[in-house]
This record gives sequence, C-alpha cells and structure tokens, in this order.
Amino acid sequence: MTRAEEKLYLIGSMFNPQKKIAELYYNYFGNFTDTAVPLSLCSSYMQWILLALMTHPAFDFPELLSCCKNPDSPELYFAIYEKCQETDVVEKEKPEYNVDKDILEILNNRLSYKYPYAVLTDIPVKYAASAMEKDVKLQYLASEAPAFSGAGDLTPAQRGTLVHRFMEICDIYNCSDINDEIRRLVRNNAFTSKEAESINVGSLKAFFDSSLYKRITSAEKYVREQEFSMVMPVSLVNENLPESVSNEKVIVQGVIDGLIINGDTGEIVDYKTDRVSTERELLERYSEQMKMYKSAAEECFGLRNVTITLYSFHLSKEISLKV
Repeated sequence: MTRAEEKLYLIGSMFNPQKKIAELYYNYFGNFTDTAVPLSLCSSYMQWILLALMTHPAFDFPELLSCCKNPDSPELYFAIYEKCQETDVVEKEKPEYNVDKDILEILNNRLSYKYPYAVLTDIPVKYAASAMEKDVKLQYLASEAPAFSGAGDLTPAQRGTLVHRFMEICDIYNCSDINDEIRRLVRNNAFTSKEAESINVGSLKAFFDSSLYKRITSAEKYVREQEFSMVMPVSLVNENLPESVSNEKVIVQGVIDGLIINGDTGEIVDYKTDRVSTERELLERYSEQMKMYKSAAEECFGLRNVTITLYSFHLSKEISLKV
C-alpha cells in the first residue's frame, strides 16, 4: 500500500459483513476502553482497518449498515456490496487465421531447442590429474595445515608425506648416507627435528639400493617435480559421457614426480607411499592417473616411447605399469 495523493480506495471481502462489523463496533465502543484488547480479537487485516475507520469523525454506524453515503461527510464513504450473481459466460467464436507453415516450423524448432552440451554443464573445465585416482581414502587427502609439528605421533599418511617430500628435495646424486642427508635438510630448515625422526630411513635405503635409482643416476637427464597443464579430451576424465561430446576439451594439471630421459625415450617415476598389500592395488588405483602423466610427458618433452614405473616405498619395490 502506498500513500494516496487524493483518495484512497480500500476493497475487501468478508463473510456476513454486517454481523462482523457490528461485533467489532460494539466490542470497541461498548465493552473495552483499551484498544489493544479488540485488536487481539481481530482475525484479519480487514478487521484491523475497519477498527481504524470507526475512529474517523465521519464514521456513522447506521449509515454504514444501510450502505448510504453521508452527505455531511463526503470525504468518507462506506459501502457494502452483496455477492454478485454469477452469469453464464458466453464464449466468443475464435477467429480463423491463415498460418504461415514455414514460420510455424521455425518457431516450433526454436522453442523445442535443446542445448547439445547440457551434459557438460556439470563437468569442471579444469581437472587435477590426481583426481583420476581410484578409491581415494580420506586419510590421504590434504588437510588445511599439516600437523607434523603438533603433539602426538604422526599418522601413516603423514609419514608417507615425509618420504615423498624427501624425494623432492634431497640431493639425489649424493645420498650414500641417508642420515647425513636428513641432517643437512634439518639444518636447512626443510624438516623439523620431529619430522626427521619420523622419516622411514629403511624404506629410503631400499630405494637407493634399487635398480631404479641406478637408472636415474645414469640417465642423460632426470627431471623432478615437473608441473604440466594440458588440454585433453573430456572422455579421458569421464568415460561415461555420450560419444557426441566425448572429444570436447578440458584442462588437466598435475606434477610428475620424476622423469628419466634418454634421447626420445622416457620413463615416468611415480613415488607411492600407500600402505598396500599387493602390487595390484596400486596398479588399479593409479592406472587412470598415469595415462594423464604419460600423455603429458610425450607432449611436453617430445618423447615417443614413454614407460611408467611406480615405486612403492611400503613394498620396497618398483612396479611397471602399462597403459
């Protein structure tokens, strides 16, 4: 409701209006002196408005009930109208129009149009290669802040992260004494003393004694922590999409732990610290992720023949993965 400039018309409906108005009038003027009491008896906004109008100087209860205009108070007029009688509705004949069939077909086609890529609206345009990992366990998901320096023992996942971090930053060509290398990293503030004590030296020693380590140190080139960002068909990240959109593109990002390069031949090295019982668990879990890594290595370095090796620190074993 807005403020009226000249006249304000209020229209409402009530069942048995004369009776209801009479009850309000006598309650207000006859039984109560406190206006809050009759307000509490109202059951609609219309009754509140009527109570307000009853205080107007031009209000005349008999005139209201007789639906007559008060000639002495032209600024206020009450009227009660009975329900109008329903009449039969006469439907007009609908005129006939000459419809242009070509235009009608165009309109129907446009109104029935369906966006052909609707199935992709819920697909992110950017993926992390690690999202391809199957059977992800909550204990391996990153938290907001590492708890390495907090109280209590480290979880297996946190210990695994320490091993992975060591492989990122150690002097990989000079690790004959792993404990010396750990102490050097502590002095450089790469690890805290507590973290250093929790690193599994035995699993690291097994790696540095492996044939994989020998291939790394004898390679023409070894690249660590190689970031990549590349465009790939959406079908590589979601194989359940219909064929009509399977070649649409998405961006996939990731980081390759290590890449051994000899000429145009490459070997992807991916370190795994998962606590598994068999090689098969790792092969099933990471096969989709490694497909992305293989494509990235081929495209970023121009390699033609790329193999994939998973190294399990828990099993102390290198595992060949074919994709």
